[in-house]
Amino acid sequence: MYHLVHANIAKMRAPLDDPLMADFVMNVDEIDALARSSPGFISQPAPRDEGLIYSGKMLLNLSIWESVEDLEIFTYQGVHSLMLERRREWFESYDGPNYVLYWEMAGHIPSESEVKQRVEYLANQGPTPFAFTFDNRFTVGEMIEYRLE
Repeated sequence: MYHLVHANIAKMRAPLDDPLMADFVMNVDEIDALARSSPGFISQPAPRDEGLIYSGKMLLNLSIWESVEDLEIFTYQGVHSLMLERRREWFESYDGPNYVLYWEMAGHIPSESEVKQRVEYLANQGPTPFAFTFDNRFTVGEMIEYRLE
C-alpha cells in the first residue's frame, strides 16, 4: 500500500517570534487540527533528520495523505485556503518549487534529505511519477511503472 507525501517548503520573511509572523504562528495549531480531522489525512510526521537541511529561515511541513484529492480539498477549501492566500505576508519567494507530492510505501517517514531530492528532481526534470504537483499529478500505478523502467 502507498500513501501520498506532501512536503511544503517556505522561506520565512522573519523569525517565528517576530511580530510579522504573529498571525501565521497564531493559526498553525488550528490549521494542523483541521488537517488531522480532514478525510484522508494520515499523519504529520517529523523527519528523522529534522532541521539538518531546512533550518534557519526555511520551514518544512510534511504530511501524509491517502490521496491527492483529499489533500487538494483540504489545501484549497476552508480556513487553510484563506491562510494560503496570505502566504506572501509571511514567506518570501525563492527559486524552485515550494512543494512536492509523491507516493511512498505506507508507514515510511521521509527524511529531509529525501524531500530535498524530490524537490530538486521536480525543479530539474519537471513533474514525473517520482515528484509531481497538483497540476501534474500521477497515480500509484504510474509511479510503479515509472520505477520499473
